[in-house]
Amino acid sequence: MEFSFARGYRRVEQEESDGKSSQPSSEERNYLSSPIPSPWAICYRWLPWVLVAVLTITNWYAWMATRSTPFPDSIFSPAESAIQYKNVIFQAGIDSDTSPYQGKPSEELDHEWEELHKYGVSRIPMSDAAQLANRTSPIPGDEGHYVVILEVFHQLHCLQHLRRRLFWNETEQGSPDEVEGLAMKHLDHCVDSIRQSLMCSADVTPLPYVWWRKYNQLMPTTAVTHTCRDFEAIRDWAKEHRAGKVDEHTQVHDPLGDQVVYDI
Repeated sequence: MEFSFARGYRRVEQEESDGKSSQPSSEERNYLSSPIPSPWAICYRWLPWVLVAVLTITNWYAWMATRSTPFPDSIFSPAESAIQYKNVIFQAGIDSDTSPYQGKPSEELDHEWEELHKYGVSRIPMSDAAQLANRTSPIPGDEGHYVVILEVFHQLHCLQHLRRRLFWNETEQGSPDEVEGLAMKHLDHCVDSIRQSLMCSADVTPLPYVWWRKYNQLMPTTAVTHTCRDFEAIRDWAKEHRAGKVDEHTQVHDPLGDQVVYDI
């Protein structure tokens, strides 16, 4: 029976007849004894390193996401660098679980409320003012700086006026409508401003229902933990950037463009 061989191969007899030994050389033995890695062996060898690289990249992107804005269209704030978070247990505000900001107005209590928003008006450089989604005005006599107030301090200012009006009959004489900031037109603005802010922030912390022995009833409790922006850190930023007394009756040239004017 005849067998055909692939071109390039010769019969052993032919090799021996050529006077050459059929035994491989030392170099050939080393080559032949080395296992030829299969594709699967290569994969298994490099797989742990690939997984480490993927996990490293994934963790880096996740870390960057926590430092970035919640969504691409988030507007710029000069106080972004002050934003940090912490968990806070809210006080129920009833019975014995009340906060230092509750009760009838008094000199001491009014001081505590003032401390919440006394640094509200902030002084920012032109470089920050140029990034604002809503243009603001330059500070008269302070070239290169602009004035803003962070919304949280505006809301606290409004809430303090509502509180004063609420307790007026117990602490004051005369009509509250004659006091600047306490007229119903202004307080109506305050109520709706706070409404919009609450809907904007939309706190989704679940309030559990518990059994209240005092009322013999199942009711929600507000004394639960919330994840909050650190207000003290934001107030510290405002303290560093406080504008002081701003001349509100002088209009000056704005290098960023035409002066902002409201006609409403």
